[in-house]
Amino acid sequence: MKIQKQLHRAHSTSVLLSLFLNGMLLVALLFFLTMTGDERELNYQVKVIEATEQLPIEELKVDIIPDDPVKAKEFSQLSNMEFSSDYAGDISSALDQVDQVLSPNVSPVSLAHLVSSVSMGGDGKGPSVGATSFMGQKASGSRIAFIIDYSKSMKPDQLGVMKHELYSAISKIGDSAMVSVLFFSGPVWRPEQDGELQKQEWQNEGFHHYWVKEGRKAPEPKYFVANSTNLEAMKRYIYETPTTAGTDWYNPFSYSLALNPRPNVIFFMTDGSTSKTSIDRTMALVKELPPGSVQINTVALGLSEKQALPLQEIAEITGGSFKLFRSSEIREAYRALPAAPEKFSKRSLRYLSAAEVMQRSADEMRTSGEALPKDDSIVEFEVL
Repeated sequence: MKIQKQLHRAHSTSVLLSLFLNGMLLVALLFFLTMTGDERELNYQVKVIEATEQLPIEELKVDIIPDDPVKAKEFSQLSNMEFSSDYAGDISSALDQVDQVLSPNVSPVSLAHLVSSVSMGGDGKGPSVGATSFMGQKASGSRIAFIIDYSKSMKPDQLGVMKHELYSAISKIGDSAMVSVLFFSGPVWRPEQDGELQKQEWQNEGFHHYWVKEGRKAPEPKYFVANSTNLEAMKRYIYETPTTAGTDWYNPFSYSLALNPRPNVIFFMTDGSTSKTSIDRTMALVKELPPGSVQINTVALGLSEKQALPLQEIAEITGGSFKLFRSSEIREAYRALPAAPEKFSKRSLRYLSAAEVMQRSADEMRTSGEALPKDDSIVEFEVL
């Protein structure tokens, strides 16, 4: 009996000792795996050296490690942390992108686009894209142009709705994109220019065919940023600009599309039909545009469906939207408007210089990849 108790005690001790040793081995194994596991540390720097004929050589460096030291510590201790499935997906995506950077087969153009995607939030657009809406139409782009009819056929309710919508649309963009505005009737002018004085620069044949007189200067459209100062100036120009005679679509389109770089979104609004010649010339301009390069959204105020067909076609060709407002809809919208402003500041509109436009465009090129060099031989990169 005594021997059986001793055997039982020895067996129990052996089992407990075995469990203890196995537990210690498991802890040691977990500790070993934690310290030496396949832990990839996001501490790479990507250096892109880009050279073009237009721009000086510049360097773009991106640290993929988070700026926040707490998050950086978390990245280096993935084996000891708990995170949501969304966070885990972001980390996995980042690691995959680092693997792409390290691949010897990645092209410099793809690498630069990858860098912009990682650094600017994944969509490759960066901070230079603005979004807005005008007369019920929404659009976004880095260069947004408005071509607005200030012809004498515009009725008070049409003018009231247009002015409110135009100022609201520009205000929504803020400083996130470049903006260009042209007013037109027969002649074309920038908002800060006097439309009546600009008539002296133009010659016409009838009400629908206008051209700049020989030796006179055509209005040069320019870009500005919709900051608070420029918004105050634009408010005065929009609400105090008088209407002038004529309606010719071709000239404002040709000037707006001649901007360098060209707008990628245009809002075109008119209340008047124009001649077949003006329509045909405008259509020829639109059809020559590279597919997808410019989205043109068109708005017709008070036109018949037949008169508005060319505007609808312009929108369809460019992937834009078309909206026809009947006279009754404009009257209803006009009644719902807040009171128009009566006092304005005397601030002037400040346009971007050519250098500023080029710099903003270059930033967009680096983030979007749309104009990166196609010749790999003029782009060098190295992983530090």
